[in-house]
Amino acid sequence: MSVLGIFADSSKAAQAITSVKSKKLGNVVAYSPVPNNTIAKALEEKMSPVRTFTLFGGIIGCITGFAFPIYTVLDWPLITGGKPLISIPPFVVIAFELTILFGAISALIGFLVLSGLPKFKHDSINAIRFR
Repeated sequence: MSVLGIFADSSKAAQAITSVKSKKLGNVVAYSPVPNNTIAKALEEKMSPVRTFTLFGGIIGCITGFAFPIYTVLDWPLITGGKPLISIPPFVVIAFELTILFGAISALIGFLVLSGLPKFKHDSINAIRFR
């Protein structure tokens, strides 16, 4: 069973949320067209773990950005100008770009996984204002 409450003011919505949570009447889901700190504090939302996905994706991208060029240089050694085969400065650009790429892709995957998207089953609230 679901109950729908529509509020014009975010402070009234926050009061309703805290009231429902204090009486332990069930789970509360709030929809807002814009992010609202008052409602977020009332819902006692935790920090999103998407940043962890981004961090690990960035670390893997950085490692990949150094590993691939080093492997390529060692597989096909081409000495130019007497420089050493494994010279870190040229590889930094590749590592930086792959850090950004892998971090962004893993953030997107983390967002989709943690938000449960795509949703094939819709919520039970069938209000006309929410269609």
